[in-house]
Amino acid sequence: MAKSEQQRQKKLAKKKSKDRQCDKLAAQRRQQMVSLSGRMMAAAKSPIHCCYISAACIVGGMGTVTIVRALPSSQFATCIFLIDSFCLGVKNVIASIRTKLELDELLERVEKHAEMELVTAGVARGYVEAAIAYAAALGFQPHDDYRKAKPIWGTIDPEPIPEQYQFGHNGMPHFMAGPGDDDEKQQMVFRTL
Repeated sequence: MAKSEQQRQKKLAKKKSKDRQCDKLAAQRRQQMVSLSGRMMAAAKSPIHCCYISAACIVGGMGTVTIVRALPSSQFATCIFLIDSFCLGVKNVIASIRTKLELDELLERVEKHAEMELVTAGVARGYVEAAIAYAAALGFQPHDDYRKAKPIWGTIDPEPIPEQYQFGHNGMPHFMAGPGDDDEKQQMVFRTL
């Protein structure tokens, strides 16, 4: 009888340990979904809905790359990378989960600023990474949120970018201060260049 009680206690202890481990994993998953990088990592498993590069990247040196993934929840994981193709590379990142209506409104607002070209996800990633590499060669790092949003690419391989997507202005870096670039930021850019 004592032996069977020991076996029962051992089984209970094993079950409790397994339950604690399951609870810990569930808590980690919940925490992951709270962080931006966690949400983008989860979204990377979903199919690509669309990818765009704005014509402003070619014409004015400041444009956007947008990647949208369709989530199983009928929502959309959206990342918009503000690209400074003349100097800074990835200047800003907006990443979020949106409803279909919110996504349509967002894309409409983005298209008001510049025509968008539908591209493959590989070209979109290739362009963003090429912009990062160009800026890195000048001494600039991508916006801090890029690291958090980057998981949305998932297993997409970067593709070579079309010829029309060039970096620099007439072959040279050219800094254009934006509304969020205070004097300190501008001075830092000029010192680096």
